[in-house]
Amino acid sequence: MTDRNFNEAEAKTEPCRVFVGYDDPKTHQRASDVCNLLAHKFWPDIEFELQPCELGLLGNAEYHQNAVESAANARIVIIASSTQEQSRWQLHSWMEGVRANRHGREGVVVGLLDPDAPEGLRDSLELALRRFAHQAGLDYLTHAPTCWVMSAKEETETLPTREREVGPLMETMLAETHNPTLVSP
Repeated sequence: MTDRNFNEAEAKTEPCRVFVGYDDPKTHQRASDVCNLLAHKFWPDIEFELQPCELGLLGNAEYHQNAVESAANARIVIIASSTQEQSRWQLHSWMEGVRANRHGREGVVVGLLDPDAPEGLRDSLELALRRFAHQAGLDYLTHAPTCWVMSAKEETETLPTREREVGPLMETMLAETHNPTLVSP
């Protein structure tokens, strides 16, 4: 493939869809922080298409259906919730709809639950999000990683520093004599 063809193919790639569900201004801010992290880390290599959803509006049938379709096609599903009891049941119905419509698409669910929420509500929603991710074939994260993945450029730029910091330790470890012991079953 020539550089021209590669660049044309790269230009035609679709943006990474990110579904962002939140239930109040505090959780909206938490989700926005994660989206900003993504954009800062990967822009301009990856274009993101954010699809916000106010979880409290899932009771509206049309809004609910649009939210299901949006999340079913998203690569990243972020759920930021203060685990308000009134939106919890609507969220369960939404998860079932999304799961049924994902059709094996890979992706990740990031559960940003309020650590100050009542433990019973928080644990219940955490379990539901984990189950949803598992059944939909998605990875589940309980928080946004502080460093998603290092880009090739960043990895190259930080190599000398990492080599200085880790190199001597690795040399010492490799120079030591190791006697593996067999453990009987």
